Formats: sequence, structure tokens, C-alpha cells
Amino acid sequence: SAFFLPSSSGHKMLCFTSSERVKTGRTAAVSLFLAAAAAWTTCMHAARSQLSVKSLASTTAPLPPLRFPTVCSRASQSPQTGGGGLHYKRGLAGRRLRSCNSWHSNAAAVGNEGSDLLQKDYDLIIIGGGPTGCAAAEKAAYAGHSAMVIDDPGTGKKVQLGGPTGLFSKALRDTASRIDVKLLKAMGLSDKSIWSQVQEMCKEIQLVETQNTVRRLRSIAVPRIQGKASFTPKGMVKLEFRNGKSVEVHGNRYLLATGSSAFQARGIPFDSRRVFDSDSVKDLSYLPNDVAITGAGIIAIEYAKIFAKFGAHVTLIIRDSSFPAAMERVGVDRDIAEALRKDLLASGVEILYNRVVGDFSVPPSITTPMAIQLLDRTTNKPTGEQLRVDTYLFAAGRLPNTNGLGLEEAGVQLDDKGRVLVDGNLETSKKGVYAAGDILGPPGLASTGIEQGAAAVTHMFSTPKEGEAGGGWGRR
Repeated sequence: SAFFLPSSSGHKMLCFTSSERVKTGRTAAVSLFLAAAAAWTTCMHAARSQLSVKSLASTTAPLPPLRFPTVCSRASQSPQTGGGGLHYKRGLAGRRLRSCNSWHSNAAAVGNEGSDLLQKDYDLIIIGGGPTGCAAAEKAAYAGHSAMVIDDPGTGKKVQLGGPTGLFSKALRDTASRIDVKLLKAMGLSDKSIWSQVQEMCKEIQLVETQNTVRRLRSIAVPRIQGKASFTPKGMVKLEFRNGKSVEVHGNRYLLATGSSAFQARGIPFDSRRVFDSDSVKDLSYLPNDVAITGAGIIAIEYAKIFAKFGAHVTLIIRDSSFPAAMERVGVDRDIAEALRKDLLASGVEILYNRVVGDFSVPPSITTPMAIQLLDRTTNKPTGEQLRVDTYLFAAGRLPNTNGLGLEEAGVQLDDKGRVLVDGNLETSKKGVYAAGDILGPPGLASTGIEQGAAAVTHMFSTPKEGEAGGGWGRR
């Protein structure tokens, strides 16, 4: 059967062939109707993104997902050259994937298929490929709007698309619930072997999350572009690739969803080996027996519970004089805070109040504990206490990823901490530019960012009635 699809570039044909003999009777008619409906749905997705679909072969398995190109900075070489443009890997289910790096699929060279995507005018361009950005893209696509996601791969260490910055902690938490470290040690397994298993399980969980996000975006024909985006003084968005090339992309509306990065306090010798922040902790390469954590927010509590589950002795260092007072600053009810405190103590976590860290003595060998001096928070003088731990984690604050985006030059207002200011509809001071997620500041939760992203898309594509007030997300 052949289905013709009208589009702006003329009629496109989708050929639907059968590898089996067509059965006669009512069953064959029903099967052909369902196959035609599935093919037509796929065509509609293709038309929305102006992609040409050549053919699909029907089998007893479901139709394959719609493939679309993803542009990246290293996709300038032919896959036949083997020079780093397109790399092939097998996913967890044995499916062959194209990747521009370890978490990337379906790359296309700039100037070929990719150029059509970049020259197109989109209803919405989303800067940021975390949970906020991807959820907003899905919301827009399901509402019938064309959307594109620009995701900055950064240094190349990113391991997931569509997952929150804290996806590693979620993977680690899930792994901790599956592995009984005490039992494995009793069986004679070394710490190195146990942690190697933990790392592999975390990587698998993160990879599955990435693949699921890729499939969802692919199924709704939302292209994702790898590159660094920034606003020009004229309000356009310039997209820079790793190979130094750049191009302007055009959208009727923009959503900023670049997330946040870990705050690093002065005087702490961060080395991503024994002294970590809430981002670099994913590089932990050994199973610690003693851990010290500074912070009283969600991230600090989460890691305290995780390391305690792995059998480590955990010391939680808090600046405030009480746990409820510390949690109240991040918006947690005092009764809930008290329940959290009791749960931490029941997990074996030791809590020190009114303390900050002072001098560090970090031996070169990870098998030798490091010494951390404790100071009184009010006087900033040594308390005489010293912690001897394998690992230290500073998890007290995060900073919005707004540097290098050209926001102020484009007319987007920021506060004194670099956070984007928005109104009740999540629109910035620049008309047509919206923001959601960690880039706005606390609470810095993926669930909140997803809700904000969906709300922003709803508001930007709706016409408010006369006298109707905006939403409740604003902070100007």
C-alpha cells in the first residue's frame, strides 16, 4: 500500500510493504487498517518536522520509532571514515545505536540533513536538555507546536539526557537498595569489587534513562541539537559547535532551562578524588567507610542516607543550631524536619550542629584517612574536634547556569545571585523568553522544574482573557 502525505515541500510517499502473505478475510482487513493508521500517525509526525520518510517494512513487531537527525560538533565526518563523526554502539537491548558520544544517538552532518533542522523556524526553542527542558518539549509537541531542544554537552562527561543533575544520586540510591554491602563483605568480596558493581549498576540505570528520553523525543519528532547556545544583542540565539562553527537558530519563543551547578565554598580543597561537591561526587571511585557531609538540604540528606545504606559511618555537619531551623531555611515544615532528623539518627547518621569545616589534611593515598578540623560557626574558632574520614562532600548550595548565555545583553534581568527573574507566567523581562527549573533558584527540585516547564509552555501558547491574572510562579 502507498500513502501520500501533502507537505510544504510537495507530496511525500510512505511505502508500506509486507514481508508475509496477506491473509484473507476480516482479520487481514483489520490488520491492514491498523497498520495504515500507524503509518499515517508516523507520517504526521514526520510532516511536523519536515522529515522525509522513505519506507517502513511491516513485521509482526511494532513499527520502529521515527528517526531524526541530531546535530553535533563532531558530526562533520562520514561514518565510513571512522574519524569521530558517527560512532556505533549497542544499547542494553542489543539495538544498534548511532552516537556522537557515549549518550548520544542519530547524529547527522551539518550541511546535510541537519541544516534543514537549523534553518527552520520553530514555535519553541528550548535551551537545556534536562528534565525541565525535555518535559517542556513534550508538552509543546503534544499541543501541536514545533519544538527543538539545544543541549550543551559541556566537557563531554555528561552521561544522561533528560535526567536531572541528581540522576546519579537517584541511581546510587536505587543501587544501595539492591546491594547488601555487609553481606558481600562477609562473603569475602573486596571493597573494590563491591564498588565496581555499584558503578556498573549506576551506569546502567543512567543509560536506560537516557535511552528512554531519546525514544520519547524521537517519537514526537523533537530534534535535539548538541551545542552551546547564547543570545545575541538582537535577541537571536547563536549555536556554537565544538568544531568552532556557529549558526543562528530561529524560534518564535524561547525557554531557558539550563539548570544549576554545585557551589564550591572557599578554603575547601576540592579534588574530585576525596573532596567532592554535589556534582563531582559522581567521580567517586572507591567504597568509603567514613564520610563527612556539609549541608542540611535535600542533596546532603539524600547522600547521608545513601552512604549509611552502604555501611559507612556518616557525619552530617550543619551550620544551624538545630535541624528544624536548618530545614526551615529551605522551606521544610518543622514537623517534617523533626521526622527527617529521627530517621537520619535511626540510620546511624551522626549530626553535628553549629559547626563548619576548617583545615584539611589530605594524604596522597586513599587508604589513609584525611583529617578535617571543625570550627565553631559563631566564633569561627577551632572547637578541638577533628574528623578522620575517607571522603568529604560539600552539599550546601547550587548556582544557576546563566553565565555565557548573553542574557543581560539580550534584556533578560537577573538577580544579584545570577538567577533569572520571571513574572507569574514564567516569562522573563524579555518578551517571548521564558525560564523554568533550577535557573530560577530554590527549591532546585527536578519535579518542580518539570511543573514549571509545563506551566511556561501552557502560558506562552495561550491568550489570557481580559482581566485574567497570571500564574503564581513569579519572582521579580
